[in-house]
Amino acid sequence: MDVSRNISGTFGHPFVADGTIYEHQLNYWSPTNTAAEYPRLTLKNNGSINNTKNSTLWIRDADYIRLKTAQVYYNLPESLFTGTKILRGVQFYLSGYNLLTWDKLKIRDPEWDAGTFPVMRNVSIGCTIKI
Repeated sequence: MDVSRNISGTFGHPFVADGTIYEHQLNYWSPTNTAAEYPRLTLKNNGSINNTKNSTLWIRDADYIRLKTAQVYYNLPESLFTGTKILRGVQFYLSGYNLLTWDKLKIRDPEWDAGTFPVMRNVSIGCTIKI
């Protein structure tokens, strides 16, 4: 059996929210919620831009470690194929991409750039037949 893996990560790389309001940010300032964590929601067309104004309020710790790829292979013993004229070997595999991420930033993928699709998780199984 063979195993391979690729682990990646980044540290000291803050994430700056792009002004998008996430569900956890519904704790915004209002006359009835003056102790809110986030500023008052505003519209851009009224001249006020609290939602997207550059501020340290929007900076979050984006350090993460990710199990990027992992593969497990199993080769059937060659002794099973002695005497056969067609088959020389069979290998089974399980492969995964973007499997696990350990991070403090739970609101979005740390590798995702606003305006693009997030990185997808992919798991595949297969068989390689040697003839």
